[in-house]
Amino acid sequence: IFSGTVLHSSSTTTFTALPETHPYLSEIKPALSAIRKACRITTHLQPTTAQSNISGLNKKDASPVTIGDFAVQALVLNLLEK
Repeated sequence: IFSGTVLHSSSTTTFTALPETHPYLSEIKPALSAIRKACRITTHLQPTTAQSNISGLNKKDASPVTIGDFAVQALVLNLLEK
């Protein structure tokens, strides 16, 4: 499905392609697609929400719940429904 190298600020991660005969390939492909879409959504929303006065909600542990969180949740629920 994929292969390559990911560069992080402090390390490099190398990953290899899954064989087309992998027993869970039919589950992995849609999951990877959902992850890519979620990344695009949050990347797109991050500059907008960071510069706005929208504070979002806070959970019991005081961590924020943002518009991006809700958008990704909607995306994942939609994909799981299919």
